[in-house]
Amino acid sequence: MNWGVIAFIDVLGFKGIWNRGHSADEILSTLETVRKFATELKEQQNQMSGGDLWENLSLDTRMFSDTLVISCHLPQGRIEPDWQEDYESIRRYVLLRYVVLMLSSLVAAAANGECPLLYRGCVATGLFAMNDFAMLGPAVDEAGSFFESADGAFVFLCPSAAKTYEQRPGLLSRATFPYFLEYDVPLKETKTLPTYTINPLLRAPHEMRPDISAALMSTFGPATEIPHALLTKHTNTQRFLHHAQKSLPPSW
Repeated sequence: MNWGVIAFIDVLGFKGIWNRGHSADEILSTLETVRKFATELKEQQNQMSGGDLWENLSLDTRMFSDTLVISCHLPQGRIEPDWQEDYESIRRYVLLRYVVLMLSSLVAAAANGECPLLYRGCVATGLFAMNDFAMLGPAVDEAGSFFESADGAFVFLCPSAAKTYEQRPGLLSRATFPYFLEYDVPLKETKTLPTYTINPLLRAPHEMRPDISAALMSTFGPATEIPHALLTKHTNTQRFLHHAQKSLPPSW
């Protein structure tokens, strides 16, 4: 097994999506749009120069019904510096950032389809192995245990990924980055997890952020018709999107 980053996200409320008035063709079309966008982002990032960090990047994207899995093992480093420990921490942080930025774009794009989709899930880091038909390892186990646990539309860092972010060295440790949004994520059974979340408004122009927030919230249906079982998820998601919008300056 090798060290890498793995993300599991799925559509919140997918089991009840048929009650929103969308046809099967519209739902499948939106899922296809998400799949195509994920593939395009993967190809773009795989072609980006890693500078001194690595020669080639190889992201893997897989979709199973409404669940999207994004993974990548840490590529071989290009240099062998004296500061090897910090070098590895930087490489791990940058790989995590690539996946987080990809997820930020994906979640926003999913809100703009014929059938707006509301994603939730998590990102884990650590050891895992994979081939054409299976994934296994501690990082897969952690992601699998957390990705359906949020009580709302949150894509967040598991404890392993939060640790990877917090262990970034040198000047990186003194800076804060808007693509890692600190938040106490509400989990089911009234618990919360202090961690970092993906901001779905991050890559959107300032003037489009309210529209994306509205599209995401529309997936719950009219406010007066929200089932009692979804009220907490609705409130938690609305509160988070308000916080996410406030956290980004107009010029970002």
